[in-house]
Amino acid sequence: PPHFMKSVLHPSLGMFHPSKIRVSRQQYKKNLQYLHSLHPEAKLMAVLKANAYGHGIQLAETAMEAGCSWIGIVDNWEAKYVRDHNLKTQHQKPVDILRLRPATDEEILDNLNNNLNMHEVVGCLDDAQRMNQLAEENGSTIDVHLKMDIGMGRSGFLPLQLDEMLNVAANDFSALHVKGVMAHFPSADDNLEVTQKQYSKFEHTMKKFCEKVNIPSNQLMIHCSNSAATLRLGTAMDMIRVGISSYGIAPGIDMDFPRDELKSCMRWTTQIASLRRVPPGRTIGYGMTFVTKRDSLIATLPFGYADGYWRSIQANNKSTVLISGKRCPVVGRISMNMITVDVTDLDSEPKVGDEVCIMGTQGDETITPEDIANLAGTIGYEVTIAAGYTGIIRGIHKVVES
Repeated sequence: PPHFMKSVLHPSLGMFHPSKIRVSRQQYKKNLQYLHSLHPEAKLMAVLKANAYGHGIQLAETAMEAGCSWIGIVDNWEAKYVRDHNLKTQHQKPVDILRLRPATDEEILDNLNNNLNMHEVVGCLDDAQRMNQLAEENGSTIDVHLKMDIGMGRSGFLPLQLDEMLNVAANDFSALHVKGVMAHFPSADDNLEVTQKQYSKFEHTMKKFCEKVNIPSNQLMIHCSNSAATLRLGTAMDMIRVGISSYGIAPGIDMDFPRDELKSCMRWTTQIASLRRVPPGRTIGYGMTFVTKRDSLIATLPFGYADGYWRSIQANNKSTVLISGKRCPVVGRISMNMITVDVTDLDSEPKVGDEVCIMGTQGDETITPEDIANLAGTIGYEVTIAAGYTGIIRGIHKVVES
């Protein structure tokens, strides 16, 4: 787990939680290989930021097996995991690591002092000057990727600032070695026309950049394709950076997504802690928002919003879980550590200890991260990250399966 969580998870605490998260390495590998097959001429980056979107940084090893030559992260502890495990590409070279956001001074110095060999992002002249000074004072050099802002607006040189990019690339900053130029699409999941124009603009600017810069083309990586662009654009540059789609989750709510090929890697389960029969006319949960209309069998699950299953998921009283391979409705509001489920209509009466599938497949039914996200009014990214990070703190058992 991340270093800042180790004190919470000290082995002497003997933490136990009846819920479990299982992550399939096999499915993750299949997803990566399918995405790479769409652009086999491009290099493949596995984006493992945010603890692999909640799935666990251990998937870095699987990314190597799938043919990745780059790993994208944001935090130093993620890079340290990769270096500590001596991960290598299929050509037996140490995998390249790119931080996918601007770095703080402390992060840059840690990168240099601990030989993490991370490539850093430079999005403006101030970034370049600051990073160059830190590296020079440290007697080191830093490999960097220049970032161009093509519409996201968070960081990056504007296309009109091409001369400033060229200044950085022309060795005006002796401690910075430019290894790539990148961009990031803000709406590739829902606005293909705009994305195609942004791609063309970036491509045009890169042609001018390459004509003027004194860097051999085979030593400069140009890349812009995130998950949505990888799936929707018929072309890519030197590398595709696949994050959310590699975990089997659609980048956008209304986007066509090849679900037969890309499947969710995470399965989230708990168990029935209590069963009780409730007559008609009884209220259940805070606010008494649910009233039984019949003799009902109600299961209580040891699970709630403290475990990453937010109250907002039940805002419209439509959330379900899987028990004995069938969808059972959640009734009443979600509590901090408990939810209640109506199991009256199951073919056979469940028992305390029976598995409950919160997300994943049980029998012929499946609940996807997107299903949960749609109920909560958010996106699938948030669901798996909440499950993964909250699970670490709460002691939910996570298994990254082969």
